[in-house]
Amino acid sequence: ALASKFGRRLSIACVGMADYGEDFSVLNDMVTEAQSFGSQASFGKPSLEVDSLSNIISSLATSLTTSKTEMTELRTGTSKMVRMDVTREKQNTPDHVGEWKIYVDSDLNQFVRRIWTWRHKRG
Repeated sequence: ALASKFGRRLSIACVGMADYGEDFSVLNDMVTEAQSFGSQASFGKPSLEVDSLSNIISSLATSLTTSKTEMTELRTGTSKMVRMDVTREKQNTPDHVGEWKIYVDSDLNQFVRRIWTWRHKRG
């Protein structure tokens, strides 16, 4: 899941083009999942009118520009480093679902003697 890796830095625009009665629930689910990790996500189903197609294409261009800007270091123009080993949590996830793991070191010469980590149970 890209959204769990990039979080708010990811901008997604999905477009569904097909006959009127087609089911776009998969694209809608993708947008909902991305939004749950804080990503900017939208879904558009254009009609065959010029204004509708123009708005969707403009939305796609804005999404691409937003992602590119968010992932670029503005002072240098280089790509920002993104930690891919960190998985973001979904927004509005209850804090009581999961478990604490405690790592204890009894060596008194250590500055850090106890570390707690939280592992969130995915639903």
